[in-house]
Amino acid sequence: MPGRTRVSTDAVTKALVYRYVKEDDSEATIETAEAIQRIRALDGNAIDNVTRALRQQHPDDQPPEVVRAILAATDDCIRIIFRLADLDTEVEPHFRRVIPELACRLVSSPDIAVRKDASILTILDALVEETIGWAPDLGRAGDRILLNTRDVIGRLCDEETDIKSLQAEVDELVTKERTRIAKLEDRLAASETGRLRSSQSKTRSAEMINAAMAGRHMTYNIAAFLQGPWFDSVQLLVLREGLDSETWLRAAKLTETLVWTIQPLATDDESERQKLYRIIEHLPGEIRELLVALEHETDATEQVLAAIEAEHLAVVSGQPLEYEEFPGLPCDDEPAGRPRASRFLQRKVDAFNPGQWFTYESEGEFTRIKLVLKLDDVRELLFTNRNGMKVMQRSFDEFAYLLSSGIVKPLNHSAVFSSTFEAHYLGLIEEHEKFIQRQEHMKRDEEERETARRKALTEAAALARAREDAERERQVRARADRLAQARQIAELEENAGAVTELTRHVEALAIGAWLRLPGPDGELEECKLAVRISASDKMIFVSRAGTKIGEYNTEQLVQLLVAGQGEIQDAGVEFEDTLA
Repeated sequence: MPGRTRVSTDAVTKALVYRYVKEDDSEATIETAEAIQRIRALDGNAIDNVTRALRQQHPDDQPPEVVRAILAATDDCIRIIFRLADLDTEVEPHFRRVIPELACRLVSSPDIAVRKDASILTILDALVEETIGWAPDLGRAGDRILLNTRDVIGRLCDEETDIKSLQAEVDELVTKERTRIAKLEDRLAASETGRLRSSQSKTRSAEMINAAMAGRHMTYNIAAFLQGPWFDSVQLLVLREGLDSETWLRAAKLTETLVWTIQPLATDDESERQKLYRIIEHLPGEIRELLVALEHETDATEQVLAAIEAEHLAVVSGQPLEYEEFPGLPCDDEPAGRPRASRFLQRKVDAFNPGQWFTYESEGEFTRIKLVLKLDDVRELLFTNRNGMKVMQRSFDEFAYLLSSGIVKPLNHSAVFSSTFEAHYLGLIEEHEKFIQRQEHMKRDEEERETARRKALTEAAALARAREDAERERQVRARADRLAQARQIAELEENAGAVTELTRHVEALAIGAWLRLPGPDGELEECKLAVRISASDKMIFVSRAGTKIGEYNTEQLVQLLVAGQGEIQDAGVEFEDTLA
């Protein structure tokens, strides 16, 4: 079996739990081993859903979430498998017997669903292939198939059975049976191939020639040629190259052209007449190339071509032709009564290969048929039953019609157990991986957003600090400018008296005195003398809210007052309130 990258058990179980277990599911009340015992005790003949059966028989038990997920996945896959395989009603119950044991083995080894080595799934695949065509009317061969299936299923239901050994036995049994059936099918195909090709080549050739002659004026020589050596040659062309070949299409076109050359001209159009003459000139040579029925009879070939040229000579010379009525060539079935399939349906039929099984419904009865011979050249199909006996023959178009009407339905039986479980599990793993990727992507996005947010906050804080520093520097410069300006004004000779007077008032200011002094923006604000340190000649003023407005010594404050950049509103009550 072809290998591929191994999928871990952890990846399988996580994917199943993600798909089937809800966050609000209750906690487990039994261990995995105990759950397996309960599953194994279920009667496979009486259940079609392991999860439901286990809940009905043990309503108070809650298996671990991994077990619940595996059982739910098993139920989904089993439902798909029986719908795809559509086994006979006498065969399907045998397979249902093994469902509990299949569930137990999947619980014990979840990754067997995605492994390619021997397992209970591959054994069931082989049994489906053996029984897909089983029907009650197969006689002893059918009884033997059912007996072997029942025996293998019984051994699969035993947990002690060695799967690898049983797989080897089943493979040997299947190989022997397939070899026997293949001999019967090959013998039938060999005998039918020649007959089908010959029959179809004759029928299709007759249909083509009849279609070309239908409703047209015919002379004896042309009709005799078409229904004689030309009919024989076209049949050989079909057998050699098939109905889809360029040679067949060329022969059909030549047939139509030859018939056209002897039809009365509808008008006296000279260009149409010249076209007819050019075709007549080259037609014998083209016919000679395809006249394979007479390829070894030179005299006969020249004789029939001479008869055609005689008719054409009469056409060219303007002589009237003698037309006669001729019956068409006999056909096995008339084309008007045979269904023509659309290209879409034809492609569906083209896609089927020998070995494919179908169900065929007729008068309410269903028959299982196997495609054993597909003749693309004559577009014929041959079908047998499970015993290799011929049961039906249809053309591609006929079979396409049966498919479109639902009379025939293909059965999906190739490795149906292992492929269904593998596809389902891998799909869930892919779904879970995409979820993880989305989560990781969301986490990365969140981390990137958080990083960006923190960066923005840091940058904003730095900007705020820079602005605060700039504002402080501006305020310091503005204060220095105000003090310098006030000093210049106070130093004016005419302000000497005011300086002396205001110095006395400033020195008399008590704690709690109210003034109007420049704030941070230079505007005068009400402020209170909060602290006065006589030793360092420092006065600190605050707003009504307690915010520091400014800090001055006596000289600076006097200069501000002289310059009109401040005023004393209330000198306060004088008492011992200064700091030494």
